[in-house]
Amino acid sequence: ICESLLEWWALAESAADCPSPPLRWLKLLDDEMKPTGDEVLVEVTSPVPGHNGYGKLTLFTGTWNLGDKPPDENLSAWLRVPPGCDLVVIGVQECAYEPRPPAHSCAEDFWLCVQRAIGERYFLLEEISMGKIRLAVFMLAEVMLYVSGVESDYAAT
Repeated sequence: ICESLLEWWALAESAADCPSPPLRWLKLLDDEMKPTGDEVLVEVTSPVPGHNGYGKLTLFTGTWNLGDKPPDENLSAWLRVPPGCDLVVIGVQECAYEPRPPAHSCAEDFWLCVQRAIGERYFLLEEISMGKIRLAVFMLAEVMLYVSGVESDYAAT
């Protein structure tokens, strides 16, 4: 299990001043705010006014190899998302098991468990699967107003 917290500040001017949004590489930090050595490429279009200060966003990430076995239905012991965290990004590997009702697929079952653990204030923004590998991004409802043009893709290697 790997957990980390990333904070960044959106430094772009207004959308009118940024006809082509800048791309920035941001360093990932662990829960002690030390660099993990990993980076993520983000597109900064405009700050999120009045939310966690001027444009400050927080990201919680977690990954888990399920070994093709269903997790406990209560994942709150694993998903200790800090209060007010803006984005929750979860990746799982070897996620292939018989779903529990009301889910119709393994992916749906797992994301329902995640949703219960992180709470109703988060919405599934995007989910993608490749074989038994799954990735999902959940976003705090208050931040959803500032998100558009979500895209996802994957490449088998």
